[in-house]
Amino acid sequence: MEKLKELIKEITTNSNDMIKVTISCNYHEKSNFCRQDGKYLSDQWFDSARDFKNAFAAVELKDKWNYINSDGKIISEQWFDWVDDFYNGFARVRLNGKGYNLINTDGKLISDQWFDGVVDFYGGFAKVKLNNKHNFINTAGEYLTDQWFDYEWDFSNGFAMVKLNGKGYNFINPEGNLISDQWFDEVDNFYNGFGQVNLNGTWNLINKEGKLISEQWFDMVWYIQDGFAKIKLNERYNYINTEGEIISEQWFDWVVDFEEGFARVKFNGKWNFINKEGKLISEQWFDDVLGFEEGFAKVYKTEEDFYNKKRYYLGTDGQLYDCNKQPLQ
Repeated sequence: MEKLKELIKEITTNSNDMIKVTISCNYHEKSNFCRQDGKYLSDQWFDSARDFKNAFAAVELKDKWNYINSDGKIISEQWFDWVDDFYNGFARVRLNGKGYNLINTDGKLISDQWFDGVVDFYGGFAKVKLNNKHNFINTAGEYLTDQWFDYEWDFSNGFAMVKLNGKGYNFINPEGNLISDQWFDEVDNFYNGFGQVNLNGTWNLINKEGKLISEQWFDMVWYIQDGFAKIKLNERYNYINTEGEIISEQWFDWVVDFEEGFARVKFNGKWNFINKEGKLISEQWFDDVLGFEEGFAKVYKTEEDFYNKKRYYLGTDGQLYDCNKQPLQ
């Protein structure tokens, strides 16, 4: 034991209640793990070892890699040329001359097919690349779709963006179906039930059924927030609801997302609020306003009020209040 202590080069605190021990022996380093009770995890010493992550540690022996679990068991009969850490229950592995695959916590490859590239599971699917084409596989190693794409993105909020040269961009759902017959020049991820789509330089929103939210296309459309999306057309701004309806007859110089049922709007250098019906809540316009909090919004009538910190409050009924939130006469 004393001789082993003399050989110890490094001791590293690890996760899973393990301590990684590295020794120097005959000018070569060897690594193992030590349990809290002082016993070594494995009878085998490795040429190198990574820290435990997500219940497994990658270990190297004679230029090949595998994984060891907290019981000291090597999980796969196959040793690999490269391995990645486990993530969401799977780890990427590579065999020279074959390619990349994914291994589960039982040490089993999830696919008989080796790929040119694989990406960790995210949203229930892993991205795979073969012959410069892209697809998804599920945790059983099954392809999501018979269609291979020129590029794909991770699933986000139930959908993944895909690209097909010569057609454009679309979305695919977890059943492997394209949600729209229309291909677009550009798309962006779903958020709050809608994805952004661009066609011929103009923007719209698409719902989960692949239907455009509006017959009108806009210079820009933002994501739905609190039931409404900001839109831009001909250098003016407004809002549409989830039915695609423009809510205000008035177009503004700038608008801010809805908060507590009201949105800040700017016109000719002054600010006001509109409600969800698109109506201005005050006849007065202000030099500056802040968002509503608990039924009141800070407002400044003039620029001098702002610099002098002379604030007022605006109620949701359009009534103006003093700094103590008392109604002004």
